[in-house]
Amino acid sequence: MAEIILHQLKTLVEIEVCDQLFRDYMRWLIEELHATHQLQIIPSQEESLHRDFREEWPTMLEGKGGIYLATLDGLPSGVCTLKPVSDEEVELKRFYVAPSARGNGMGRLLLEHALDAAQQFGYKQIRLETFAFMKSAVKMYRSYGFQEVPAFDGFEGTKHGTGGVELFMQLNL
Repeated sequence: MAEIILHQLKTLVEIEVCDQLFRDYMRWLIEELHATHQLQIIPSQEESLHRDFREEWPTMLEGKGGIYLATLDGLPSGVCTLKPVSDEEVELKRFYVAPSARGNGMGRLLLEHALDAAQQFGYKQIRLETFAFMKSAVKMYRSYGFQEVPAFDGFEGTKHGTGGVELFMQLNL
């Protein structure tokens, strides 16, 4: 049986092991946005998205944020982050499980860990941005009680042109 281990990353050096997962997620997302919504994101925009996200890493390491890595048989295979929004609200970002690691409960394990961490940090709400074509993810979020809400201020898609096709979800903790 495959062994899944969760790691909380605490330094910028440790997060580097996730960089390829974040890039894989971005590449997959861009392909799906093009196939589903005919949105075209050029390579320079893709790199800008990744650079913008990397600039957020320190805020996820400080205080009440988090970056969580799941390994499958020792290989980096899943990741999610908690980005503080306010004293009461946190955002779940860059939740991704590599295709080769899907179907073994890794996504649920990562989500449960992130929800537990958010509660321990004292957050009252957790929010996220996703897309309807991420059917399995949306179904999982709903099964944990996430509800669709109107777009929240400062969402990432505003800057990158995906806002019109995003779903916004929130869970009261």
